[in-house]
Amino acid sequence: MMTYRRSRPLGGSMPKTDSRWPPQLGDAARDKDTGLVGTVVKTKGVYEARFRLHVDPPAADGDAAAWKRAKAAARMASRWYGIEELEPPS
Repeated sequence: MMTYRRSRPLGGSMPKTDSRWPPQLGDAARDKDTGLVGTVVKTKGVYEARFRLHVDPPAADGDAAAWKRAKAAARMASRWYGIEELEPPS
């Protein structure tokens, strides 16, 4: 009787990652265009999934004009995104 020893474990060849993608409710995601990171607060669709991202404004650290611009950018980035517009945060 011959025995065969498997050199590789059973299963696919895809590497395991710790991050879940596509994102689910409560997961963090980064907008590819602006680089801002937000939290997924809603999802809709299956084949063409859309994700509602909420970006928190930064903490105020002195310059009022810069803080207002950053707050406005965070508000504009809090919108619906397609999967192609998002990436896992690094």
